[in-house]
Amino acid sequence: MSVPIDLDLVDFGGHIQAKMKHKGTRTARTINRYFGALRRILNLAIADGLLSANPIKGVKFFSEPAGRLRFLS
Repeated sequence: MSVPIDLDLVDFGGHIQAKMKHKGTRTARTINRYFGALRRILNLAIADGLLSANPIKGVKFFSEPAGRLRFLS
């Protein structure tokens, strides 16, 4: 059984990202991890036949800093 998807969920995902980033409570990396997990869960729902398409597929991830340069000593 497939659940109809409201295309406004894509806009909602972008809205949530903007709210989280604006408040300064979450870093871009944390927001990307949250949306990555949500995207994976929705892809599993598609594989199980519960959804016909991923509603947050069009949500773009934030760019992340390169990370720390580490040396082994």
